[in-house]
Amino acid sequence: MRVVGLAVCLFLLIAGCGGSEPTLGEYAQEVEALTTALYDTTDQISAEVNANAGPSGFPQAVDVQAAYRGVAAAFQNFFDGLDDVDPPPDIADMHAALVDMAARLATTSEAMSAKVAEFEDGDDWEALMQTPEALAARAAEEEIVSFCQERQAELNATADRE
Repeated sequence: MRVVGLAVCLFLLIAGCGGSEPTLGEYAQEVEALTTALYDTTDQISAEVNANAGPSGFPQAVDVQAAYRGVAAAFQNFFDGLDDVDPPPDIADMHAALVDMAARLATTSEAMSAKVAEFEDGDDWEALMQTPEALAARAAEEEIVSFCQERQAELNATADRE
């Protein structure tokens, strides 16, 4: 899942900036704990959906609906926790930008969960992926992933100069 890549990237971003400054290390530990909880939840949701796939190999609508509710709640919990983290002053702007993007992702994930709740077995799931809710959720995810990749590239460039 892309959530896993996002979580790992966020952790690497924070840990990579850490150096030996204790407050940055504490920040990294808090973000790591939030990331681990998100990762564990999304892994569990994915495993449950896959385990409950019907004879066609596709999950039933009720399972997909539960998965979207679970993922939306996991994003909300992660980002609520992230918003509660007090970042070190030298990364406060980055943290604020991350929290803003995270809030958009949580909001769009909740809207997508509500949209999925309207669908039933036999409905066109491909059409669902083209709804405004799906497109907004995908855009929010792409924004935060891009942000994370850019920060990682900056860290890599800094490491290369050292």
